[in-house]
Amino acid sequence: MTFVKKPVFIAIIIFLLTACRGREVTLPLAFEGEKLVVWGKLEAGQPAQVQVRKTFPAVGPVPEQTAVTTATVSLYKNGALYTRLVPREEAGIYGSDSLIQAGERYVVKVEAPGLATAESEEVTVPAGLPGFTYTRKRDAEPEKDAATRPHQDLVSLRFTGNLHNSYLIVGFLAYFTAHNWPFYWPATDNIVANEEDCHTRSSFYDRTYGEMFMMNGDCVPADTPLGFFVSTGVWTLFPDSSWGYDRARKITLLLASSTREWFLYNQIENKQPEGLDHLVLPPQKAYTNIKNGYGIIYGYHAAQIELE
Repeated sequence: MTFVKKPVFIAIIIFLLTACRGREVTLPLAFEGEKLVVWGKLEAGQPAQVQVRKTFPAVGPVPEQTAVTTATVSLYKNGALYTRLVPREEAGIYGSDSLIQAGERYVVKVEAPGLATAESEEVTVPAGLPGFTYTRKRDAEPEKDAATRPHQDLVSLRFTGNLHNSYLIVGFLAYFTAHNWPFYWPATDNIVANEEDCHTRSSFYDRTYGEMFMMNGDCVPADTPLGFFVSTGVWTLFPDSSWGYDRARKITLLLASSTREWFLYNQIENKQPEGLDHLVLPPQKAYTNIKNGYGIIYGYHAAQIELE
């Protein structure tokens, strides 16, 4: 039998006791002072709306309110003042009944007491959507989750025209008896999904279309269809509280064109470490196009099409 010498044994016990105690680790985190944070989607044909917040230190208590309610928000179109946005019911939200116009150039300027003036870079709202055709193969041979969602439709999109410097967003929504579900994924032979730096994910605030597929138009091959599988059958809880299998009664396609700023922002955000990755991976520096502040203003043009 081997015995551990008493001094060594005591050292081991001390190490175990001290190793299990929580330790306060202090790291100097720079804070440049409060800055404005400006968010806005300038969507063609929709009223102008912008969210205004402010930064706070990374250490210490989180403020109960970061919304800025005393700001002056100005929207410039093609170099001239277009409209002033006024506070809405929700704190920090500013809007105007003036509509965003396709193909026009916009700048958002935000001023607030005690904070430096923030201004977006000029953003050009996409003039329209690319031409496209589609085919829909009902109950196609499934590629994913065949046991839980055996019914899947294959929707193939074929875009036409010049897609240079364009950034496209595709989403699908299946309408069921009790719920609407955005269950879809690129086909395994979808060229854009298999090319690095050619696609990323995007979503709406309300996540109606879930995580949508966003792609760089320069990566979209000419005359080559891009396939997406859409789940058209799910096990669900019906309104009468019974469980059963339901088939989609219709599918809508969301097709949008956005500006480069939104693609770059999402591309970086989707690379941010999550969960245990925080322990080993450094954070990515978020993309912003706000001068003297943070956030993003981007242009957007969208349509929803019911598929036959």
